Amino acid sequence: MIDVQPGARVRVTAPGVLASRFEGTVIARTADSIVVASPQALQYRLAISTINEVAVSQGKSRSLGAKRGALWTGGIAAGLLTLAILPDTMGTAGEKAGFIAFGTGVYAGIGALVGMAIGAESWSSHTMKPAVTVAGTGGAVRVGARIKF
Repeated sequence: MIDVQPGARVRVTAPGVLASRFEGTVIARTADSIVVASPQALQYRLAISTINEVAVSQGKSRSLGAKRGALWTGGIAAGLLTLAILPDTMGTAGEKAGFIAFGTGVYAGIGALVGMAIGAESWSSHTMKPAVTVAGTGGAVRVGARIKF
């Protein structure tokens, strides 16, 4: 079971309580609930039983930033270079494809360097799994619930 402590940055999904995924900082934790606050001063007290998924921030990752930067700039560069060079009547199709591939690689490399310098936040996601038990002995019925994440 993951123990979310005050001060941890989290993303919480709680259908029926929150309209969408909520990102904030845990400011209080009890045995059955957590209080999450956003930078806009919104606070939600969420019962652990209503939470479907919680993702805990692992901090900034330079390698994840490099991957994202390369993918974004490479994809944008490929699209723009394709739009710019295809209408051109000069050169063969192979030359055009080579130019697009080379330009995409160069811009993806630049994007990777920028992304590595900036970094990207890494998240560790945990799905909550409710467990309900029912036991009966001697005419009495006991019901218990446990939620692990």
